[in-house]
Amino acid sequence: MAILYPSETQVNERVVARNKEGEAIFLEALIENLDDSFEIYYKPFLNGDMPDIVILRKGFGAYVIEIKGYDLNEYEYKAGHNSNDFGHLIELSTDLSIPTPYEQVEWYKNNLYNTHTKYLTIANLNSPSLYSAVKTAIFFAKSTTSELSEKFDSCIHRDRKYIKAWGSDSLDAAIESIKYDLGRTNSLCAGEIFDELRNTLMPKFNETNSTNNIHLSSHQKQLSQSKQAQQIKITGPTGSGKTVVLAKRAINAYERTGERVLVLCYSTASTKYIEDKISYFDKDLPREMFHIIHFHGFILQQLYRFTDFKLYWTDTEDEMLEFEEMFPTQDLLDIEEMFPKREIVETSVFDKKNILDMDEINDFLEKVTNLLPKYDTILIDEVQDFKYEWLQCIKTYFLKSKGEYVLVGNERPNVSKNKIKTNVKGKWNSLPVPYRFSYPITNLAYEFQRTFLRNKYESLHPDNIEYLVPNDECIIKYHFFEELQYEQLYTILMNYMEEFDILPNDICIVANRIAKLRGFENYYLQHNPGHITQTTFESKAQYDHMRTSQKLYKLRKIKRLQFWMNPEAIKFSTIHHFKTWECDTLVLVLDGRKHKVTDDIIYNALTKCRKNLIIINVNDYSHHEFFAFLSGN
Repeated sequence: MAILYPSETQVNERVVARNKEGEAIFLEALIENLDDSFEIYYKPFLNGDMPDIVILRKGFGAYVIEIKGYDLNEYEYKAGHNSNDFGHLIELSTDLSIPTPYEQVEWYKNNLYNTHTKYLTIANLNSPSLYSAVKTAIFFAKSTTSELSEKFDSCIHRDRKYIKAWGSDSLDAAIESIKYDLGRTNSLCAGEIFDELRNTLMPKFNETNSTNNIHLSSHQKQLSQSKQAQQIKITGPTGSGKTVVLAKRAINAYERTGERVLVLCYSTASTKYIEDKISYFDKDLPREMFHIIHFHGFILQQLYRFTDFKLYWTDTEDEMLEFEEMFPTQDLLDIEEMFPKREIVETSVFDKKNILDMDEINDFLEKVTNLLPKYDTILIDEVQDFKYEWLQCIKTYFLKSKGEYVLVGNERPNVSKNKIKTNVKGKWNSLPVPYRFSYPITNLAYEFQRTFLRNKYESLHPDNIEYLVPNDECIIKYHFFEELQYEQLYTILMNYMEEFDILPNDICIVANRIAKLRGFENYYLQHNPGHITQTTFESKAQYDHMRTSQKLYKLRKIKRLQFWMNPEAIKFSTIHHFKTWECDTLVLVLDGRKHKVTDDIIYNALTKCRKNLIIINVNDYSHHEFFAFLSGN
């Protein structure tokens, strides 16, 4: 008998609550006819993606299955215009257009490879045949196989032939097909790939060394209390603990309601940071009860799940700015020839001109408003980067009546000091800075923004803040080079590690050029075999293999999405992606020759260093005098 997740009792309760007879019939057939080497996951929550059934078999592969309980005779099918378009269904009674089940199940499979897993994605990039290890299928509980074959006969999508479609009269054939497809061994669907798939389908918060070590001030505790129907705005300078308050409030909201909490942010990098903060308080919380995602990804999920609106996108604006950073010309020789921006956009997710057209998106959501998920609690981080119409969309279509709605961010985000426009009335609730990690680094960041940013960001004078790290336990070191060799950087790092007893696990090396980081990671591993690294980019071997392929773009994307401040590894990150994280020892490499980063990004990196700061300046004269003077070098 197959193993069912969650338990059979829990599944039966959910099936009855959903009034899904077709799901009950199909599940019963699976459980009775598959042996215990098959694991069946019912409605797994993949951070917003919710396929009906996923079947795993170690060493063989997986099946993603959608079960549809509607009568196809009540729908008209409109074929797509090309081999990349599945077309759409039109409900005859309402004239409502919805995505085809083919598109939905393929969407779940694609996200399993390109968003939710790292090892599976990397293995598939190295061995494209692995993509076939995850099969897809649809079961129509109220239509026969001949009826659905006739209905979708005009579909010209190139992948339709790979998606099994079973009618109500083909249940036995469906079981035999699953047994056959998951009866052929695939050695790649074992080990860390299988473990990752299982962990993805039963998500948990990451282990952290800091669990239960966060102590909130009385004001932070007050603002982290979850209250029904409360709508508030929370702000504060860097270091005031805004995201910590948001994380604790998410936990309190779940404990108050027992319902899933929606946490939105602007950048993809922030999702893992928020998840990390929640795990600090309680790593045993059910991960599936927290939907943590950036705004564009959330909207895309809803559009693909409930409407026939199709978009191609490039995540968020800061990722577009990072585009040239990701593909410097010295890495790929001719970026326009090898990676046309048109192709990059088409293989990613939101076209900027489309995602900003909220009127069109709202029109689609309005038609399916009764189908959309509604949340008791919605918390939004980085609200200073949200447009007013985005906030209106979220509040209108996804917040329950008398729901809790909290906005967190910087009230003063830019040089003009314009107030950001939100859809919450009243004053901002301001958090003071209860403490920072070290005075020397806080003072350096404070003077940097006074000098280069002219007090663009709200910050307290360093003398008015309490500190956790004594001055004599932190260091600031500065080195300037006209040219920098990997051996020089390695020698500096190893000498400081030995002199100040710094562990590799506590170090994060950030720079604005992937080529520099990739080369140094390779040099470091050559001299430290067996050491583990965590990066936001590919290894040298992967780069050499993929350098003229769009696989490189996909690899960098998944590496960024799955980047954690893993306590077991030395970290390497682009300075753009590091902006949401913190570390004990930061090695900041500035390059003044090409792809120079902005003062805002440098300032943000400085504020994320807890204890030890090592600045390596390569020919950046615009900052040399400042760092040389204030660091004492």
